[in-house]
Amino acid sequence: MAATLGVRYLLPMFIQTDLRVDDTGHFRFQISRSDLDLTARLRLDAMWNTDREYDVGMRYILTKRFSLSANYDSHFGAGGGIAYTY
Repeated sequence: MAATLGVRYLLPMFIQTDLRVDDTGHFRFQISRSDLDLTARLRLDAMWNTDREYDVGMRYILTKRFSLSANYDSHFGAGGGIAYTY
């Protein structure tokens, strides 16, 4: 079991920051942005943290509920599929 204390702060342009420390003294800083409009139908998600982890994803909106998605994660690799938004 681990205890964690942290602070989240929303920067301009909806950039989410997260600073936390656990009971062993390990600090972690993370910055992320979700649902950034590149075009009317193309969206970008990105995340990076001080543990050298990162994630980048893109979605192309086909209809109101369905979109094509692609993602790359530093630990899990690449992936893609069809996303359903409810």
